[in-house]
Amino acid sequence: AMTMLGACERCATLVRTALEQRGYQIIGFSAAGIGDRAMEDMIEQGLFQGVIDLAPGGVGEHLFGFMRDAGPKRMESAGKLGIPQVISTCSVNHMTPSKSKYKPEYHKRRKYDLDKYRTWLRLNPEELRMVAEAFAQKLNRARGPVKVLIPLNGWSSVDSPGSPTYDPEEDRIFIEALKKLLKPQIEIREIQANMEDPVFAEAIVQAVCEIM
Repeated sequence: AMTMLGACERCATLVRTALEQRGYQIIGFSAAGIGDRAMEDMIEQGLFQGVIDLAPGGVGEHLFGFMRDAGPKRMESAGKLGIPQVISTCSVNHMTPSKSKYKPEYHKRRKYDLDKYRTWLRLNPEELRMVAEAFAQKLNRARGPVKVLIPLNGWSSVDSPGSPTYDPEEDRIFIEALKKLLKPQIEIREIQANMEDPVFAEAIVQAVCEIM
């Protein structure tokens, strides 16, 4: 099973193609809230042997009650069954509150307009720490192997040099919190690339082949 979003579509396509050439069957899920909820249910049913979670932003969206809320079980089912997981960070540093429910301070946030209906707002430092804590709580309970791969030059196609929300220094708040909180046996790999760079897709494929 593999989560994906439009903002990491190139990465997902490269990963899928490379793994299919190695004999894997990849089932993709749009991580917009509904798709990744369905994936968690299907994992619980025993339909998958591994998970590539490129876009686990639904964890933070559930914490804050935003539009891509993927429910309380997000990023837990594979761990309960001991299924290998490769985790990344597409969209984890952004949030998508409904514009009808904006707090006044949201209007001052750095933002990226996907289109006239959808806007991604950047998480603040405290929110990044909260999401890292949620990740650690879920992944530390995993009974199977877990690897976390983080691109250091932006976590999606809308999070790259020149984007109003690009801030790799602030992203380190999440990375350092996760390093501090994860069990030592969970490896974090930092890749000097953007999420959509081919070199990052290659790193995902390598991690999957190792962990499987």
